[in-house]
Amino acid sequence: MARWIVTTKHGLCAVGLWLVALAVQAGDDGFLWTVRDRAGALRGYLFGTVHLCSAACYPLPESARAAFNASRVLALELDPTDPTIGVALGRAGRVPADLAGLSGRLPAAQWLALVGLARQQGVSPQLLDRMQPWLVSMSLMVSAAGQLGYGPQWGVDVWLATAARATGIELLALETVERQIDALAAGGEAAQLSALAQTIDLLENGRLGDYLDRTIRAWRSGDGPALAKLLELEADEEALAPLLDQVLAQRNHEMAFRIAQLTDVPGPLFVAVGAAHLDGPEGLVAELAKLGFVLERVVDPPVSSQPPSTGRDRLRGEYYR
Repeated sequence: MARWIVTTKHGLCAVGLWLVALAVQAGDDGFLWTVRDRAGALRGYLFGTVHLCSAACYPLPESARAAFNASRVLALELDPTDPTIGVALGRAGRVPADLAGLSGRLPAAQWLALVGLARQQGVSPQLLDRMQPWLVSMSLMVSAAGQLGYGPQWGVDVWLATAARATGIELLALETVERQIDALAAGGEAAQLSALAQTIDLLENGRLGDYLDRTIRAWRSGDGPALAKLLELEADEEALAPLLDQVLAQRNHEMAFRIAQLTDVPGPLFVAVGAAHLDGPEGLVAELAKLGFVLERVVDPPVSSQPPSTGRDRLRGEYYR
């Protein structure tokens, strides 16, 4: 379990990419927004990212890089280099001794499939049995994705955090590790096991590689409808509803208030969160609008009209060419 914790600690929000994309709604292209106050003054930017990525995610869109370069503060869901993440995952991811393990909570066929998948990652059935469903889902996804060239080390939040430290941009967290874990572990038994079953199905049928490729292509092009369509994976939406409410809607509400507070610091502020948090009636764009901010989607100009990279851009580009 320790190896899985080390592997997944920077991918806390990658508990299932189907979950990340589920709330992305059809709409105009682009995952960058300007955030202005009622008087029209620019207070910052809101950028939708992916936590589990590959070299294909870079360079970032020109508009996002320009906005980041112009900002003084970077706000992420979490600081991906926070050393307490692994400790918190290990502590919260264990099934208490007085509760039944996964082998007694899953249908026999699912349990056998899960054991086979975990063994490919060097995890014994005994250890697997005492892990919480959300940690199993996250660990399986991140480990399998790593074999396909994807990983949290390529995540956009990691890139931004590294670039911010290299150039003196202040880095702040919108949440705590404990809050994210509470959300991932929420929803009740039916939601947790349904989410795990969805992960098992995706991996057992060998669909992860194609799914990741299409997800990244849709994100790179700012194609919200394509991301939404990727979620047609026969998920039990009724069972997952309580979990999605905690992972997305409740956290969006909380993060919007946190972002509003941070706009009072000298800026501009560059906020980067998973793309699923932006759109929809309970997304961050709508939540910030309720708080009085005016948001406008930014679309990259054609490549031929983009200005040449600055020295600061080139410095950041060295991380992931």
